[in-house]
Amino acid sequence: MEQLQRLADEIAETYIAQLIRETGSSFIEHNNVRGEVVKTFLASGLLDNAVNAAKSLLGSASYENEAYKMLVGLINFNGPSRTITEQGIKVISLMNRKALSKNKPTLQ
Repeated sequence: MEQLQRLADEIAETYIAQLIRETGSSFIEHNNVRGEVVKTFLASGLLDNAVNAAKSLLGSASYENEAYKMLVGLINFNGPSRTITEQGIKVISLMNRKALSKNKPTLQ
């Protein structure tokens, strides 16, 4: 599980660095709700989602290998610097939109 956590941390750190390079900040917006992408929260969400998906596919016996395969597909270690894959961008963007939608203020 420690290896999965390190990989999730690496993905989160790389995503945030890439986001800052592309937009100038670690803030995102969805439906007029703005929030900051925080490494610990993103890494935790990535890990939890991968583990839950792997357990639902394989049961609890050998989920760690499957979860690792899911996470490693989100980051590219080739080249001079790490980058998030297109699939990784899609997955993390969906997670971010869902998180921001949960924080949407209610109208009264």
